[in-house]
Amino acid sequence: MNNISPHNYSIVAAERANIESGNAKLESLVLEEKSDFLSLRKWWSKALLIVVYIIVVFDMVFLVLVGLGVLQYHDEWLVRLILAGNFVEVLGLAKIVVDFLFKEPPKFKKASTEKTPTTSKTL
Repeated sequence: MNNISPHNYSIVAAERANIESGNAKLESLVLEEKSDFLSLRKWWSKALLIVVYIIVVFDMVFLVLVGLGVLQYHDEWLVRLILAGNFVEVLGLAKIVVDFLFKEPPKFKKASTEKTPTTSKTL
């Protein structure tokens, strides 16, 4: 038979409540971490968009000034290199945005006191 006293039941119930409280706190921290990560992602996306705008506006002003003759370069390749370099920078920023900003936030493992059974595969 079971010789568990009512005192032991209260200890087990208290431990279970303590574990559940810890899990709730952990889940709250995980949600806060994800929220912080998403707000940082939003800030970086705005910052990179501003950088792209600056590059595009610079290219437009630069081309207009060269076309009007205000800026004169004796080497015709210099203007082409500047514009091509800026185009490559915009493509690089787009790659950063796709690789970093639009992937899933990091996954956090839940703390668990339960052991999961392992299975073995047979060939």
